Amino acid sequence: MSDSRFSRLDPARISESPQLADIRHYESLGSTQDTALELLAAGDFELPMLIVADRQTSGRGRGSNRWQAEQGSLTFSLAVPAATSGESSTVDPRVSLAAASAVCHVVADLAPGIACGIKWPNDVFIVGRKACGILVESPTAESPRPVAVVGVGLNVNNEVVAFKGELADSAMSLCDATGRKFDLTDVLLRLVQTFAVECEELNRNARQASSRWQSFDLLAGRTVSIRQGSRSIVGVCQGVASTGELRVRTEAGDQRIASGEVVAIDPPLSRTVSS
Repeated sequence: MSDSRFSRLDPARISESPQLADIRHYESLGSTQDTALELLAAGDFELPMLIVADRQTSGRGRGSNRWQAEQGSLTFSLAVPAATSGESSTVDPRVSLAAASAVCHVVADLAPGIACGIKWPNDVFIVGRKACGILVESPTAESPRPVAVVGVGLNVNNEVVAFKGELADSAMSLCDATGRKFDLTDVLLRLVQTFAVECEELNRNARQASSRWQSFDLLAGRTVSIRQGSRSIVGVCQGVASTGELRVRTEAGDQRIASGEVVAIDPPLSRTVSS
């Protein structure tokens, strides 16, 4: 008989988390992110709020990207109080990096020696392949305080052979990287606790907090091509600034990139698989 800890969550254990004020667990859900945004729009919530599903059928990534969630993966959204970026209502972009840093720290604890790092601005790679995507959004409805909805999709016990198309060649899971499976509830609770630490550090000492995600940066020293709509920026990455921007040295000079999609990396991340 298969061990349900590897494919299903334990709501009773999750309810004991001191970091969460509101917990919504579903056996199956289209999108934890959409559900979190709907609950926030309706005013039906307490913060921090966790929306988590054993199975997600219509997960979203950045832009038009979809997140394929097979059995054994971990998909959830956390709604937390968040600082905004300047006078804009846009959530601070460092929240995404804080979440990615939390994932990397948990992976490092669970699987010492397994190479894990951050591909700016919102992906986590394990042994050179994408294992986690992060999506940070803010509710469209007006709120008395800023809220960040942090969606996380992490490949834990789902094997890469289950992926379809090009994902089979570019994705990685924790179980494939280590050769063993993990208690999904334990992984979730570790992530929630570590993300809370990251957020506290970000609010208390932003520069010190940035050192936590900078230590996992995969792009520094590599030539990158960044797409911003119809515009393309090419240069050598100088790392991630404490403000969350990507620092790139181009032929026109040093630039700081606040948003965009890294579409090409040289040398490829897959060439660097050691920790």
